[in-house]
Amino acid sequence: MMGAFMQQANDSMKVEQPMTLYARWIAPTHIKTAEELNRMRDDLYGWYVLDNDIDMSGFSDWEQVGVYEADYEWAEGEWWKKAFKGKLDGQGHTIRNLKSTQPTSEKKALFGSMMNGEICNLVIEDFVVDMSTTSMYASRHPL
Repeated sequence: MMGAFMQQANDSMKVEQPMTLYARWIAPTHIKTAEELNRMRDDLYGWYVLDNDIDMSGFSDWEQVGVYEADYEWAEGEWWKKAFKGKLDGQGHTIRNLKSTQPTSEKKALFGSMMNGEICNLVIEDFVVDMSTTSMYASRHPL
C-alpha cells in the first residue's frame, strides 16, 4: 500500500514540450582544517573530502550544516531547500572535539538536515552535546 507521501518510481518521462536540463559537474573540495569544514554550509550541494583528521576544539560552539525549517514533523513545504544535499567522504579520518551547546535541540548535530546527501568513511570522536534544554526532541532522562 502506498502512503500519502510515496510516489511510484518511473524509469521514463513523456516529453510533451521542449525542456531545458541543467547539470553541474564539480570537483571535490579538500578539507584540511576546522575552518574549511565549517565552510561546507556555504555550498550544501558540494562534494567534500577530508584529507586528514580534524580537531574542532578551536570552535566553542558548532552550528550544524543544513537546516530543517518546519514547525511540524511532516512538512509539505520546501523544507529541503536548506538541507545538506552533498557528499562528505571522511576517507577514514576522524573529526574530534566537536562541541554543540546551542540552546535549542535542533542545533545539536554535525548535520541538521539532509536530503539525498551522503556521509561515508567518517569517524566522529569526543562529540560534546549540552542536553540542558528541554524539548520533544531531546531528553536528559536515563534509559
